[in-house]
Amino acid sequence: MNGGRLQEFAEEVCKTQTQAQLELLLNEKDNTGCSPLHYASRDGHIRSLENLIRLGACINLKNNNNESPLHFAARYGRYNTVKQLLDSEKGSFIINESDGEGLTPLHIASQQGHTRVVQLLLNRGALLHRDHNGRNPSQLAAMSGYTETIELLHSVHSHLLDQIDKDGNTALHLATMENKPHAISVLLSMGCKLLYNHMDMSAIDYAIYYKYPQAALAMVTHEERANEVMALKSDKHPCVTLALIASMPKVFEAVQDKCITKANCKKDSKSFYVSMCKIYKQMHVQTKLCFLHYVAENKKKINKNIIVRQCRPLNTLHHFA
Repeated sequence: MNGGRLQEFAEEVCKTQTQAQLELLLNEKDNTGCSPLHYASRDGHIRSLENLIRLGACINLKNNNNESPLHFAARYGRYNTVKQLLDSEKGSFIINESDGEGLTPLHIASQQGHTRVVQLLLNRGALLHRDHNGRNPSQLAAMSGYTETIELLHSVHSHLLDQIDKDGNTALHLATMENKPHAISVLLSMGCKLLYNHMDMSAIDYAIYYKYPQAALAMVTHEERANEVMALKSDKHPCVTLALIASMPKVFEAVQDKCITKANCKKDSKSFYVSMCKIYKQMHVQTKLCFLHYVAENKKKINKNIIVRQCRPLNTLHHFA
């Protein structure tokens, strides 16, 4: 099959058997349910593919996982193979078929980050079905961290951005659960909503829960959306600031570095201070008191000469020397 000498093989078979018997042979499955066309599609053997189809191989045969040759081609990023299958007589009938998990070729190509294949499938009219978990192609691309694929799908179907799966998870939730910081940054820059799922958990809740510093950093230091993320509240984490201090202090240090304003003097000066206005704006009074208590208890770890200045209307100057 790899050599593409199917024509010679077919001529030899036809000398002793009928065309119907030849087609049975071409469509015979192995113990995984795969036909020769599955393997030709997986490995991108275009000449073998052409000959198999011409000689009578069925392009919509499914294996034991309910996968067609098009699913294989999409999974392995075989652009020319996908095109060849779609150009065949029954191509329009297989483009939206799903496998055993409810995944269409568009789902699989998106999940694997094969942007050219995704573009081809979209151009040929692939529909935006959901898989058995209620997830769209963009959510699968986010889970895998393929930012180019996310951007392509968003440019064509922007409504996918905030769609939720069966558990109420958005693409942002899923990217966070899989610790994909680049995907998180892209989704935030696209303007995704900071929603809560059916468990009343936001994306930052999962970053803190799983202790994913990269995912958390992508959210709490985002150029445009950091303040929104820090202001989120849930039963799991009523205050993002305190949750970061408790679970990922290094991440909180990065928030400080991004949000604070430092005095224009040397750090060893008694006049040196750090103004944390943006952080304080996001805290309730009780949370502020807890935070100040934490600073007081851990002043040696933070900085011996830090002065924390609260924003108006809280004008008190707190000095921890």
